[in-house]
Amino acid sequence: MKSNRGVTLTSLVIYIIGLVIVIALMSNFSGYFYKNLSEVTIKQNADEQYSKFLSYITKDANADNLTFVKSGLEGKDCIVFVFSDGTEHQYIRQNQNIYFINTESGKEKKLILCENISVSTSDAFYYTDKKLDINFNISNSKFSTVLNVKMWNKQKKG
Repeated sequence: MKSNRGVTLTSLVIYIIGLVIVIALMSNFSGYFYKNLSEVTIKQNADEQYSKFLSYITKDANADNLTFVKSGLEGKDCIVFVFSDGTEHQYIRQNQNIYFINTESGKEKKLILCENISVSTSDAFYYTDKKLDINFNISNSKFSTVLNVKMWNKQKKG
């Protein structure tokens, strides 16, 4: 008959050494990936930046609950959209960047939509007669768009 006494000291040492080797390999691999993670930078080209900006601003210009639009508030080069629910979206050109600011219930969120902006005229945004003119350069690439802004006056009938 064979005697079963459980785990021997030799097999326990072999299991522990194997486990230490596996843990050391996993920590080396994860350390390598985390170290390289900080070196990854994503740069968008001018067309990608303008497409991102245009997707934000056309969504606001075509919104069903848009109640107020104004450009150039407080001497800033900006466009402001106010919605019926009290939400306010601002697009501001400042420090060679275009920022999107979403103000909702007193909380403000700020995103950079475009970088390395230059303007050949005095303003990048000009709103008049329900038309929004957008003219600016991103990294020496000229972008210009005219958007029709629809203000929706939803009133209850009689």
